[in-house]
Amino acid sequence: MMETSLLNNNIVLCDNAFTSHELKDIQNFCYACLPSQGVVQYMTGDPSVRKSDTMWLPRTLDTRFLYTRIATIARTINEKYFHFDLTGYIDEGILYLDYNQQGDHYDWHIDNSQSYRGNKDPVKLIVILQLSDPSEYCGGDAEIAGTGITVIPKRKGLIYAIPGYTAHRVTPLLSGRRTILSSWFTGPAFK
Repeated sequence: MMETSLLNNNIVLCDNAFTSHELKDIQNFCYACLPSQGVVQYMTGDPSVRKSDTMWLPRTLDTRFLYTRIATIARTINEKYFHFDLTGYIDEGILYLDYNQQGDHYDWHIDNSQSYRGNKDPVKLIVILQLSDPSEYCGGDAEIAGTGITVIPKRKGLIYAIPGYTAHRVTPLLSGRRTILSSWFTGPAFK
């Protein structure tokens, strides 16, 4: 049964949303899609800002359960903690991020930036699913800014949700492979 808890006012942690079998299937599906979908070594401008492989997860019959489950989780978290007016996923869908080379990282950023979204509805809620077991990598810590810096616990299957206006980063990977799914939910402009 899914359990949620609030951490430092603006971070929601969610456990037990996926079984270990489902997590393994998701990871295997992502690995299988990489060659056919094409991996983009994604760097925003300066590689000192961001370096990781990324792929938009295709919307297929195979991923329908994942899109549905994450949307349900986002709705549940939002109704309990944030009360944002959400309309759904960003157009691109769910982003798979693969930090697999030493030094891969993403420096401080806000996913709600106008430079990314343009005139579209802002990103209001970010939902991250950790796919890697902490024994599989070193470094690559997810950190959230707020009243100080909060380091997100490393647990396979852990979901954390933050408002779209929250600064966050992934510290440099030291070894191994860290993989996540990042889902962004939009809604009308804040008033």
